[in-house]
Amino acid sequence: MSERRNRQGWIWGGLLVASLATAVVGLVDWLSSGDADPAPAPLALDQPGMPFDPSGETPEAEPLPEGFVPNLPAVPTLPPGARPERATDEGEEGRMSDLAAEMRLVQEARAMVATEPAVALSLLEQHRARFPDGALREEREVYAIEALAALGRTDEVERRYLEFREDFPESPLTERVQRVVE
Repeated sequence: MSERRNRQGWIWGGLLVASLATAVVGLVDWLSSGDADPAPAPLALDQPGMPFDPSGETPEAEPLPEGFVPNLPAVPTLPPGARPERATDEGEEGRMSDLAAEMRLVQEARAMVATEPAVALSLLEQHRARFPDGALREEREVYAIEALAALGRTDEVERRYLEFREDFPESPLTERVQRVVE
């Protein structure tokens, strides 16, 4: 019975991580699209010397520069066929640095899908080699399908699309992938 609960806990935990990762990538994608209004500056009511403005107006925050990407750790390029070493520290810090590295690879690939699909595909294959079951594998597959379509590799697009549907049957990204395939 406890084994079943433990397995269910892992499944729910995995779903939570995947959902959070999807939300983070969607938020970063939305913010980098230029459609977002800059966030207002937080109120500094608890700082000494700061006057309280009862009107509730906050000063305007400076907008982020176009193409802004947060500073993330560098991602090493792996030679073909190399297997990355797993971090021995399975603590929170190790998982967060892995997620940051995943985000860097996926974001760099996303930025290049339309202009340099071959480079984007190479980055996504690096992600696949380094993080085969990573938190952003669903997004990786979407961008890989888009890059393959941009390169005119229709057989691979169809194969990867079928794999995507099998691996992620309830994905909110399914419609996006269907538009690429059609």
